[in-house]
Amino acid sequence: RMFPLLEIIKEKDRINNAKSPADIWTGHINGANADKVLIDLPVYIRDTSSMQDEVVTFNRTTLSNIERRIQFFSMLAPARAKVIPVVSSLLLKTGEANTLTQQIQALRETFDSIAIRTFTSSFDTDLPEIQTNLQATDILIYDLDTAHPLNQKIKKQLISLASIEAPYKVAL
Repeated sequence: RMFPLLEIIKEKDRINNAKSPADIWTGHINGANADKVLIDLPVYIRDTSSMQDEVVTFNRTTLSNIERRIQFFSMLAPARAKVIPVVSSLLLKTGEANTLTQQIQALRETFDSIAIRTFTSSFDTDLPEIQTNLQATDILIYDLDTAHPLNQKIKKQLISLASIEAPYKVAL
């Protein structure tokens, strides 16, 4: 099965869009020609001088804030039948621990499935939370980022990854 992945990096799709963020994004989700849509609030975004102001603001206020991330996903509840929220650890972004667990616990009663996205740089720290929280309906996304797949660290992580039972595992 294939599901599209929508990475949201700003509150609205266009600055001049008069609709609420909830209406904008549920509209995109419901308009997708797919049974499910993975919705990600990416944690790898870093502020740069060339970045649009609305992206910088969203990164600082929502992408980097555990409560605001949960609120953003929660506002997509009207489209819950199609939404699979993608949660990532904020440890490397903000220094906060256990953020996978916090997001999953807050979103579990609203969404049938949750995707956990982990990176080579955070996998070893994320692993206990993944093992504790991953359920049979969930998806595990292992993001290589810029790491070479034959790197020794990656090979060790892939052994751990293979031991995790999940119906869907994705390597990016």
